[in-house]
Amino acid sequence: MLRIDDRLAKLAEAASRGTRAPDVIRRPHERRIAVAPDCNIDLSGARALALTGLLLEGLATGDSDRLASVCSASVHARTPAADTTDIVGLVDSVRTGKPAFTDVDIDIETLLVVGDMIAAEWRLHATHTGPLTVDWALIEATGQRIVLVGGLVGHVAANETSTGTVGVFDDVHLYYDTTNLLVQLALT
Repeated sequence: MLRIDDRLAKLAEAASRGTRAPDVIRRPHERRIAVAPDCNIDLSGARALALTGLLLEGLATGDSDRLASVCSASVHARTPAADTTDIVGLVDSVRTGKPAFTDVDIDIETLLVVGDMIAAEWRLHATHTGPLTVDWALIEATGQRIVLVGGLVGHVAANETSTGTVGVFDDVHLYYDTTNLLVQLALT
């Protein structure tokens, strides 16, 4: 059976055939990062980690400024709760006034960067302190501390800013178990 680092390295190597082997970085807190080279934008392991963490935190808290800093204006975002085609739709899908979750802590457990693509496994800890909209209802704050585990696959594109060119998400898929979230909020 392959260890997770072996699997990440093999995935990165397969995706970057014809280039040098990916750099695999072990973090002391068990985070695993694999980076394959040859991207036309700065998408180092540290930048990919920051982009992913800021996106997840922005989605959890409904922080429109944070989302705008890591997503292009025409971002296509798909989550279990929404499918949006621009930053306005993404912000509207997560913002209901008061943030649904506060005290947000995000652990990005595995991060794979190949060219301009990011894949990540993450674990989000948060307290449900505001209204949460689901397809069939508006769930008022429960005060419950939740743990949500999920995955992310995203494409990063160059974005021109006043300080230069930076990479931002222009296409992102988020996966997590909504039923598990509802169970933790004692609604099922």
